Amino acid sequence: MLEQVRSKWYGTLMQEYQDELVKVHERYKERGWVGRKRRFTLKSITGMLKTAMTFCELTTDIKTSTQFDNHHIEEFLAKKPGCRDMLSPFIRFLRLKRKTFARIKMPKKVRSYLNLDSIMDGDRCDALLRQWLHPTDGKVKESLICLLMLLYAQRVPKIVMMQLDHIFEEKTGVYTIVVGKKKTLRLHEAVSDLLRKYLSQRKTSALDDDQNPFLFPGFFKGSHISETSVRAYLQLYGVTGRELYSTALYRAVSMGVRIPSSLVSAFGVSVKTATAYTGILNEQMYKDTENCKR
Repeated sequence: MLEQVRSKWYGTLMQEYQDELVKVHERYKERGWVGRKRRFTLKSITGMLKTAMTFCELTTDIKTSTQFDNHHIEEFLAKKPGCRDMLSPFIRFLRLKRKTFARIKMPKKVRSYLNLDSIMDGDRCDALLRQWLHPTDGKVKESLICLLMLLYAQRVPKIVMMQLDHIFEEKTGVYTIVVGKKKTLRLHEAVSDLLRKYLSQRKTSALDDDQNPFLFPGFFKGSHISETSVRAYLQLYGVTGRELYSTALYRAVSMGVRIPSSLVSAFGVSVKTATAYTGILNEQMYKDTENCKR
């Protein structure tokens, strides 16, 4: 198996990795892990080697093991989530036996809020957008909240915690909202107009004397709107937070935002989440395209 990669940049690396795995295998045997109790078998070593070779093959932007970075691991696991356990020993080998410029480690598993079954069809999505972009005066607040969820993939916990001092108006009249460390949302002109309209009629509790820091104030002094209230808004339109979130990400990927870093910039999600979701959504996009061809 190693003969296939002998001439590649990681050929020597794979030989060293195999030697290390064999040593571990021998230690297990020496300590009595044989027969029915056997662990770290030759079959396991073969699987770990194959996974490591695939990892190196797919990591096309490096030519030496010192260049491995955490984003390489995250991107690989997004494409091949089932290889997590087989890749872990190789990452440990690199960390302990080889030097890398970055301190690499296996990322924690992402608990996915994305649900492919919750993606809304185009007609329904467009109808809601038209409704929320042109609300009556009494529905400006709920429409703005819904748009932040559908167009910018903002989840309910983030929506309720948005603060006024995180909002900035550019010279062009477009608003940006800080949603995380060094992460901002740049609102579309139509959404900026709606935000401006909301700010002009924004009401706070009388107890706050207009000093409430939250974009969407609650009923009590210094409080923000409750998550229950936001979900009640969503129920009025027959949608859920998960539907809006999943649809927002799917629409972004379908319109060409297929690189994790682009999702981070567009929606303020973490790199880990963006990497996992772009992998899932790119695969779904491929399936949808193939279905349309039939």
